[in-house]
Amino acid sequence: MIENFSGYFRLFTIFLLIIAGQGVAIVAAAGNDAGNEIDAPANCPRVISLGGSDPAGRRVVNTNTQPRMTPSAPATDIRAFSNTGTRAPADASYGYMHRTRVAAPQVSGVVSLMLTTNPWLTPAEVASILKRTACLMSIVSKTRPCTVISPGAGVLDAEAAVSAAAAERNSLAR
Repeated sequence: MIENFSGYFRLFTIFLLIIAGQGVAIVAAAGNDAGNEIDAPANCPRVISLGGSDPAGRRVVNTNTQPRMTPSAPATDIRAFSNTGTRAPADASYGYMHRTRVAAPQVSGVVSLMLTTNPWLTPAEVASILKRTACLMSIVSKTRPCTVISPGAGVLDAEAAVSAAAAERNSLAR
């Protein structure tokens, strides 16, 4: 998982292309500007980019979107470790986190399960399976009472993605 990144973009893009060329699946959050452009590094070639969804499976309002995105994952009210220290660690506890940065570890975890099931998958095959197995996502716009399909593949379906990875392994073994 890589959080949003700025500066040294060209060098970083080259680095990502090299490691993706070595078969590493790279997952990155698309960003939280409510825009139609994906933030770096999720906008780099061969990177699995994702957005955020709410518990109802709708696109989180502030998530960036693009049709090339892979599935979104829950990005609201995720209970996680928290720390109140601003300059040094203090009062470690649990708290609720939001935004696409909490969706990225969920997709990364599913990718690792897929690769455990089928280590021969390429990053492109991983992205294809994630898109193909995603549940449809819809958003309800305040300006349009109808439901419209949101850009991107939909909402992550972990079970379907891992099952599809296993099925591809089994089809290769025949």
